[in-house]
Amino acid sequence: MIHREHALQRQIKWFVERAVAVEHLFMCHDRGRARSHNEHAWEFMRGILSGWPDTELALNGGRTFRCELKANGRMLQEDSAQNKIITRLKLLGHNADWADSVMAYGIVAERNHVPLKKNWKTLAQLADERVAADIRVQEAKAAKVSTTDPPLFTGRSRVHRTPSRAQIQRIFDAIKPEDSNVSET
Repeated sequence: MIHREHALQRQIKWFVERAVAVEHLFMCHDRGRARSHNEHAWEFMRGILSGWPDTELALNGGRTFRCELKANGRMLQEDSAQNKIITRLKLLGHNADWADSVMAYGIVAERNHVPLKKNWKTLAQLADERVAADIRVQEAKAAKVSTTDPPLFTGRSRVHRTPSRAQIQRIFDAIKPEDSNVSET
């Protein structure tokens, strides 16, 4: 499986560490797929919302910027849970948006008054190249796995010993035909 959004998320973290010009704290909140039938219901009961933005940037002065990440080329759907949460956050006066690349993250961060260093565009371009490289590596690994034959035996390997004369005789006796018409000479 190729994790395009996770590759982007790792590079957004790298970008924020180097490009944000003020004291800050960066967090990720990617919920992921449920591993059981009830996992999302249990999360909801604990207050974990479906559609909460993937990243949160806490800035000095109590300001925050939240951003939903999408794999490159994907868009935020208008009727999605993510869009509803972002709209609600904006109505409450919080800065929130979405991005599908590190450059897009920098643009929406700047639009939402996140102070960035002068070289942020160069850092974003470098991070986007790193996202593309990470995805190429994942694709190459996935292609290699799909083209190789599965192993014949995937369990624990056993030590193979040469059978004793008694073991060979028992095996031979078990498979020897019971044809009494065969004469031994």
